[in-house]
Amino acid sequence: MLPQWTSSPPKWLGDFSAQLALIEGEERRRVDWENGIRIIGANIGPERMHKPYFRKWSFDNGELTGMRFGEAEARSLFGFPLFIFRCLFRNASQWIKTVFQERDEAFYIETSIWYNLGFILGRMKRRCSQVDQ
Repeated sequence: MLPQWTSSPPKWLGDFSAQLALIEGEERRRVDWENGIRIIGANIGPERMHKPYFRKWSFDNGELTGMRFGEAEARSLFGFPLFIFRCLFRNASQWIKTVFQERDEAFYIETSIWYNLGFILGRMKRRCSQVDQ
């Protein structure tokens, strides 16, 4: 994924991979072929360069992953794989440290927390849909 910025990205966006820069729904895409490899360019406008957008994107991505995640083969708690709780608590403690130290990666870690919370909600939705069937 090659981002095509329509304006300069904000400084806090530097910690994010270009792949978080996001293809959505019916967005117009440009596909090039270079050396036999398909390269997709995504226009990234200023409406996507705001922190609420990245929070929502991270949550939605986690929710989708949680809904698609199969049954936990490893240890679980109430049907939730234990690794998600470890990730959530680790990310939360890292985030608290970075916020108080005013480090640049605080927002990146915050989006990991949103992903973890989305994953948990996705698992809940999956379980509820299985009960309804």
